[in-house]
Amino acid sequence: MENIDIQNKQVAHMVAQIRGKQLACEQSQNAMKDNIIIYFEINKDYLRLNKELTKYFRNHFKEFVIIGNRITEFLSSEPISDVGYPNQKNKTHQQLILANEWINKYSAFEIIDQIRNGIFFNGLSNSTSNIMLPELESDCENEYWGNENPSVTPLLLYAINKIMGYPCNDDQFLVGCGKRVLFLKKDYLLPDHILTDTSNYPFADKKSMILFGSYQFGGQRRFSAQYIFGPEDCSSSLSKALFLNSNQVAHFCTPQILNAFENPDNQYKFKKVIELCGNTLLESVNSVEPGDIFLTTNHTGLFLTKPNFGVAQNSAYTIEFKRNLDSEFGKCEGGGFRIINLNDGTRYYILRPNIGPLKQIVSLKKLIEIIDSNYQHYKITDTNTIGDCRILIDNII
Repeated sequence: MENIDIQNKQVAHMVAQIRGKQLACEQSQNAMKDNIIIYFEINKDYLRLNKELTKYFRNHFKEFVIIGNRITEFLSSEPISDVGYPNQKNKTHQQLILANEWINKYSAFEIIDQIRNGIFFNGLSNSTSNIMLPELESDCENEYWGNENPSVTPLLLYAINKIMGYPCNDDQFLVGCGKRVLFLKKDYLLPDHILTDTSNYPFADKKSMILFGSYQFGGQRRFSAQYIFGPEDCSSSLSKALFLNSNQVAHFCTPQILNAFENPDNQYKFKKVIELCGNTLLESVNSVEPGDIFLTTNHTGLFLTKPNFGVAQNSAYTIEFKRNLDSEFGKCEGGGFRIINLNDGTRYYILRPNIGPLKQIVSLKKLIEIIDSNYQHYKITDTNTIGDCRILIDNII
């Protein structure tokens, strides 16, 4: 992918969102890892009680799964106006099931030893130094990023910190990989029969939930409460990449994009390019340009490249935020790239935003280097930092 050139602002902004959250996620996971290492350096005697500690871990995670399922089922039928989209559509239960399966594979000593060596869920390192962007739906046993690993690992690390009773600063440890989300209605409380024994369940209290992952349904829609490395969904991330105003961001969603496709005088000034479905002609595919918007049923993103660039005929690289943790195969969570087949029978609506080019064309590799450098410059370590990831590319837009 190093030879991909980035020439428009919307793709650069999407890359900044994805890479910025990825760097923050890595940093937070490493901070939680270091906390665990320090704890067991101070309390070495615990690891001599390997059998007892193993049972202690497993019992806690078993209880977490039970409580997590109970909360998820209860919230699924609560009014959205009370609990909010991110909390109702949370995937904590699926993440806990995966974490519980992993915990039960190893002894406590083996778990702590892996963490000490920077080896996390599915036996992989979270290093970002050797990758460009996450490949969504990548094999979770061979690739750390682009699948369930980056959302299950922080849940595991956070839980172990909490189980051991070690101080765990949410504002530091959740940057880029999780967020405490208040229930939407200010006076809404989880009932006692749903959240029993709150001291044993670290992912919710009566007023809020901690959600893990850089994708959360609903995303961040209000600029006044928009955190630089907070979670997004497909349309909320796209709205910011398209430099929409605050009112447009608040209401931007896939039905609005379809409406824009059908209405030449749409408020976003998007231009209809083409509708693709089934046996797509090559000349039709060739009308698509990098930075164009694609829309399918309940999903959207951007074309990273022109179709047929470095991929099979009638295919293209896209860049997007996506989540699928429910299926057995092809799990993904967060932002990254995919290769889509425009001739697979899916209906694609293609639109072109009215946004100017970058000051100069940059390679994807160079863009990542710029983002990494700016990320180190800002050294943002607080989940409550208001802003937009465009600060990571201000010098080129």
